[in-house]
Amino acid sequence: MGMRMKMALPIAKLRSLSTRIVLVAVLVVGVALTAASIAASLYNADRTRQDLSQKAGALAVMIANAAPTLVVGQDTTTLGNLLASLQRDPDFRAGIIGDDFSVLAAVAEDAEARSAFNPQYLQSLIGEDPWTYVEQNESFSYEGERFLLRIQPIYIGANQRLVGYVGLEFD
Repeated sequence: MGMRMKMALPIAKLRSLSTRIVLVAVLVVGVALTAASIAASLYNADRTRQDLSQKAGALAVMIANAAPTLVVGQDTTTLGNLLASLQRDPDFRAGIIGDDFSVLAAVAEDAEARSAFNPQYLQSLIGEDPWTYVEQNESFSYEGERFLLRIQPIYIGANQRLVGYVGLEFD
């Protein structure tokens, strides 16, 4: 009887040791998978932000290239339609086209957002009037915590005379 008891103890210790080894291995794999998952998530978030920034820039340039004659002709209806076409983009939040005197077109996801997205709001982010800013700079990009803003000057003619600006905001 004493012999059986002595043999049972080393087997119990072996099982305990193997269980510990398995637990450590599972823990190591779990930590590695968690770290890999976090790294992939951060990479994906950064990549998504870069893609949104590129898209915002491309759309601002596209609107700026399509709008010069409409701005000079004060065609607010077509300018509004041009901005409204961006509303199909799920990331688009608000847009504005202005010149040195007024806002020619403004579009947003709702009336409250449209009234809030104005030259004064842009000025609070830029630090100066949007028209004054685009007279001296090519474009403006601002990345907030929850949004991305792009302001692009609108030029016309061979001498590239400034006639307006477009401001777009994306979530």
